[in-house]
Amino acid sequence: MIRGKKGFTLIELLIVIVIIGILLGLMYIPSRNSIDSIRERSAINMLVSLIRSTRVDAMNESQDHTLLFQDKTVRINDGSSVKTISLPESLTLKDTASIGFNSAGHPIQSGTIVFINKKGVERRIAVAVGTGRVRAY
Repeated sequence: MIRGKKGFTLIELLIVIVIIGILLGLMYIPSRNSIDSIRERSAINMLVSLIRSTRVDAMNESQDHTLLFQDKTVRINDGSSVKTISLPESLTLKDTASIGFNSAGHPIQSGTIVFINKKGVERRIAVAVGTGRVRAY
């Protein structure tokens, strides 16, 4: 047997190092709560981006655009066609909401869209009346 300076065999030392490595590795595995939180933030960011891009499309196309949030979908009406996008599973829409932008990018209908996450906490996306600024909180 090969012995180290302290009297441990190299195999024993290797086993201890492997166990410590496994324990450290387990510390970095995300918990279920952090995964849900990441999905929720990603869903909110995606919806904010969708609203902002719809506003830009209304200005670029010089045409009114409307977003209708209902059930588990978002319907985008650009005047000539309607696109339907599914809402992310991590969020549930509280009430039906409609937001629109005119050809100058100003909100036609503005307000707050309220979602409920898996923990029952409300998350909101607001569109400012005067400026069309989109904010999530």
